[in-house]
Amino acid sequence: MTDRDAILKRLRHFRSEAGIEPAHTPDTVHPPTTSGANLEGFIGHLEAAHAEIHRVSRATWPRWVANALEHEGWGRLACGANPSIAEPLAQALPPSALWVMDQPVEQVKAALFHEMDVSLSQARAGIADTGTLVLETGPEEPRTLSLVPPVHIVLFDPATLVPDFSHLLAQRGYAQHMPTNLLLISGPSKTADIQQTLAYGAHGPKRLLVLILEDDHA
Repeated sequence: MTDRDAILKRLRHFRSEAGIEPAHTPDTVHPPTTSGANLEGFIGHLEAAHAEIHRVSRATWPRWVANALEHEGWGRLACGANPSIAEPLAQALPPSALWVMDQPVEQVKAALFHEMDVSLSQARAGIADTGTLVLETGPEEPRTLSLVPPVHIVLFDPATLVPDFSHLLAQRGYAQHMPTNLLLISGPSKTADIQQTLAYGAHGPKRLLVLILEDDHA
């Protein structure tokens, strides 16, 4: 068994033991729910908050990540156990470059804090009015992945974009089934001193890369 096969076997065992239902994959084709103007405004808000935007193909985003690791000199990438994320990465990255966080943070804290250069998450939605990415955390999407590594990559499907927070609550059904933890991300980490001087990268990720997943056209 190769290292890659071992990673995939661990993912399948994790889902079976946790009783997790199959997840939607990032390359699922959704009907458009927003206009191009809204998407451009959403991107504009993110860029104004120092996020780095990249438009990538749904089919080739894992290869884009692999090329970025090589170009940026990042050693290891961390992701959750969601197979729609981890399995494509396992196919695109050398086994030594991929670390799947499928254990409680208490058991892997040293590796997470000291060995991971970059992490990758999947946004469940985006809020156009504020340029906000919405992440639902849980066993397959650990919250710490968006808080600890110095670089955070987020996959975003434009079909999940909503105009504002009230539409998000209605579309995702949060009034009836609120997730245990919901992350709203609008840029890399930042803070301000008493003189209101804004500094980026003071705590948490210093860089936020948002991959806008686009459909492939013949």
